[in-house]
Amino acid sequence: MSQVNLCCGLWGLCRDHTCIFLCGFHGKLGREDILYVEIMALLRGLEICWEKGHKRITCYRNSLHLVQLVNHEV
Repeated sequence: MSQVNLCCGLWGLCRDHTCIFLCGFHGKLGREDILYVEIMALLRGLEICWEKGHKRITCYRNSLHLVQLVNHEV
C-alpha cells in the first residue's frame, strides 16, 4: 500500500488602499491544524507588507476563530 503525504498550503494577496493588487504569496506547510495554517498565512502576509514599507494594514480573513483570537475575544 502506498503512503500519501498530506500537507497544507497557505496563500494570500496584498492590495493597496484602492484594492489594486500589489503581490501574492503562497507556501506549503506540513500536516497542520487548520487554525495554525490560518495564523501562518496572516503572519506571512503581515511580514510581506511590513517588508515592502506598508505600516498601516487592514486584514481580511474568513476564519472567525482567527479573528476572535486576534481581537482577544476568546
